[in-house]
Amino acid sequence: MDAKWIFGIKSVFLLSVTLLLFNLSFITAKNPGVELMTTIVATSFSRQGLDDAKDFDEVRKKIKSSPDGKFKPIPNLEIYVSETDLNTRTPRELRMYIFRQIVEPAYDNGLEGVNILSHDPELVKKMKKEAGILTIISAKNHKTLSLFSFVFLVISLVSISLVAYFSKRFGRLFAPGFILFLASFLPAVFVSFINMAAKSHPLKTPSGEGLGASVSYALSNVLPLILPTVQKTYVYTLILGLLLMIAALSGRTISKHKKQLFDLK
Repeated sequence: MDAKWIFGIKSVFLLSVTLLLFNLSFITAKNPGVELMTTIVATSFSRQGLDDAKDFDEVRKKIKSSPDGKFKPIPNLEIYVSETDLNTRTPRELRMYIFRQIVEPAYDNGLEGVNILSHDPELVKKMKKEAGILTIISAKNHKTLSLFSFVFLVISLVSISLVAYFSKRFGRLFAPGFILFLASFLPAVFVSFINMAAKSHPLKTPSGEGLGASVSYALSNVLPLILPTVQKTYVYTLILGLLLMIAALSGRTISKHKKQLFDLK
């Protein structure tokens, strides 16, 4: 096995890891990351679905009976809902608004971010113990993923450049294109299929009781936030790979015809 094949195989692996890391980096950036985690938390606490309005009838009554016209939907947490919130937001938007106030501090500052949500030390301690999932997508993890993405990108580009160096003529275009194709084809097909399935079978409410129904409903709301970005990454890489391969094959064909014409003369 010559150097071109050795670096070619390594390049496919390195590029595959790079694309995965870039997708994770995009997903964990602040805006999509907070939106994603808010959706996960909100769906887990909404047994009848994010669009169910029944719970807010009772909230409205409590707001009207409150001296300051506000209500704490989660006891002992410094999160308030007013009648204006009820009148200007849909049930889904209101749930997202409430849980975003929990998720955003945790995203920015990790579990220490929950300190600002309550003056009850016991509740804060309990939240830190039980809310570890909130730190999966965080500013700290995003920075780490971004750094690894950049490092792997540089290594991948060096490896692909070496493949091009050890190739000949139009193979210097075809080989990098083929690497891009191999690293992105199967993920692009898989993610596109899942994305189409998620769009064609959305769940407006949980399909039943139990963990399975809850997970299905959560995925139905979460996947549309993730898959379009992931799909674009793989599809664009695939298209670039195909264009390089087509350019190489076209150049080779044109060069061959020119040589034949020259020989005839």
